[in-house]
Amino acid sequence: MFRFLPILFLIISPWSGTGQTMQIIDSLRNELERHPKTTTTRVDILNDLGYYYWIVNSNTSVAYGNKALKLAEELDYPEGAALAKRVLGVSYWTLGQFKPALENLTSGEEIYREINDGEGAANCLMNSGMVYADIGDHEKALEIYDRSIGQFAKLGLTRRIATTFTKIGSVLIEKNQRTEAKEYLTNALTMHAQDGYNYGMSEAHNRLGILHLMQDELELADYHIKKSMELGETVDDEDGRISNLIQLGKLYRSRNDYAASEKQLNSALDKARKKGLLKYQVNALKELKLLKRQQGRLEESVQYYDAYIALRDSVHNTDKSRQIAVMEFAREMDDQEKEIALLRQRERTGTIINWSIGTGALGLMIFGFLMYRNGKQRTAKNHELLLRKQELLASKEELAKTALENAHLKQNELAQDLDFKNKELTSYTLNFVQKNELLQRL
Repeated sequence: MFRFLPILFLIISPWSGTGQTMQIIDSLRNELERHPKTTTTRVDILNDLGYYYWIVNSNTSVAYGNKALKLAEELDYPEGAALAKRVLGVSYWTLGQFKPALENLTSGEEIYREINDGEGAANCLMNSGMVYADIGDHEKALEIYDRSIGQFAKLGLTRRIATTFTKIGSVLIEKNQRTEAKEYLTNALTMHAQDGYNYGMSEAHNRLGILHLMQDELELADYHIKKSMELGETVDDEDGRISNLIQLGKLYRSRNDYAASEKQLNSALDKARKKGLLKYQVNALKELKLLKRQQGRLEESVQYYDAYIALRDSVHNTDKSRQIAVMEFAREMDDQEKEIALLRQRERTGTIINWSIGTGALGLMIFGFLMYRNGKQRTAKNHELLLRKQELLASKEELAKTALENAHLKQNELAQDLDFKNKELTSYTLNFVQKNELLQRL
């Protein structure tokens, strides 16, 4: 997927816990300076920079993604263009800009399929599920995640399956299906631990911490949140750090440790404002409001509440418009898929008709040939039968002639016998007459 990274992994690996993401980014920048020409290698380095900035600075990630995409298109380099679109898709998702996120991920998936890159296509598909999860379309998100797991399983990509398990667990937490969520998240954590993937373990620990807080299991929540922070530090996961600070603030409030809670929440709010992450600002303000109310400091609680409501409504309205935009885009995609399916059906129908016509013509030829052959065979048989009949008639004629000749012979023999008998009788009669005359004379 990432063409340039194998070289850098020989130097430093962000997943092993021995290095920092910013060190890799610095190395990539140095490499970029050594490749000023418009080559595919430069596209790969730009994409790698965009990829690593996902969890450090999303706006910078967008900038690198756009540069990589423009150059890849100029060079007619589809592999680079597909990855650039995925970089842009995830970056826009991180910034909460859901329509451009889904547009880039969908386009990237199409390019990956055209170049027969199953892993890239499956990654884009899974990332699309993240967009639907964030706009609250949980069923669509879960359906996409299931499809992604099927594709990752065919490719033997265990790490990507584990990451998808974490995404599913997050959705199930939102749906308040806690038992199922815990099962998915625990499996994800185990799978990531087997290959030492720190970012994946950090994310799974974070979700498990949130889940245990929901169930007032404070010791387990404390363990998972702190493990998430520890692992997140190894990969400079700034978004994950903000989320963990908010969860720690909530945890300390549950323990009535108000000073520690306020410290964590103010730090989270400050970092979220610097990065422009409205979702985390809303969550931090909400927790600060609850903290002040629990302390009995109602005036401060009202101030945080007002700030929370104002920002929440702004985010809500923005999210609604973004959600509508995503839904419209999704409908457009569905319409395109239906149109493509209809065209394919027509092509199949035309193919069947052509095949039927061809088969029919071939059938007629075969039938004609068989009729001709059968006719020829019948003619030969009839001729042979006629010859046999003629031979039989000739044989019968010969037999009749022979019989007739025999009959003539017998008739002649009988005639001769009769003539002989007549002669004998005549002779006898004459002798008898003569004897009578002689007797009379005597």
